[in-house]
Amino acid sequence: MILFFKIWVNITLVSYSDVLQGKIYPIPDYSKHNWSKTLKKSVGKGKLYKFPHDYANDYVQQQYLPTKLKDTKYYQPKLHNIYEKKLNEIYNWFTKK
Repeated sequence: MILFFKIWVNITLVSYSDVLQGKIYPIPDYSKHNWSKTLKKSVGKGKLYKFPHDYANDYVQQQYLPTKLKDTKYYQPKLHNIYEKKLNEIYNWFTKK
């Protein structure tokens, strides 16, 4: 649990640094107001949003970050750590990298 907390703190600090540097951009429209499938249909904003739970292994390839940040990597696994190495393997398997 402590390792997860450290990872979360690091990601938060790096992303907060981006905010302080003015890297604030609009998120993709399909990511807005999609709290449920019912709301998605009624609001109509989430037409292109893909619900991960509707896909195999609860994973779907979808861009969630603003376009100007889409290639930003906030999490950099430490491959000498068994836990993070396994997370990286799972991520690579899902993304076919």
